[in-house]
Amino acid sequence: MSATFYPLNASCGSHTIVLAALLLFGLPGVQAQSIDEAMVAYRNGNHQDAAEQLRSLAHRGDIHAQGMLGSLHQYGQGVDKDEGMAYFWWLVANKHGHFDAPSHLAELEKQLTPQQRTAIKIKAQAWRPATR
Repeated sequence: MSATFYPLNASCGSHTIVLAALLLFGLPGVQAQSIDEAMVAYRNGNHQDAAEQLRSLAHRGDIHAQGMLGSLHQYGQGVDKDEGMAYFWWLVANKHGHFDAPSHLAELEKQLTPQQRTAIKIKAQAWRPATR
């Protein structure tokens, strides 16, 4: 089972509510044991499986999964290309000290409006790892 992600934008609505609920309560689906398993799936070309595993790990606070999930959304590998979700996950990874985050954030900031960036930054600041 995979979750549908909607692009983040400055207009609030049902998509924003759905995203907020997913971010607060976590996502059902594949529970990867480690980042290594997700990376094996990615290297084998199973980008969709890798995305599901990385999503699970990212929601549990894994900094490397957060960065990889940001990249998958940034480039549309295994998930729909979504600069808003990419920006969100790179912000979360950056908050936790991911080395590559600043360069990805700089690239993504050029593709988003100031209003989009502000709305996503608020969500990223409020994000907390799932406790289950």
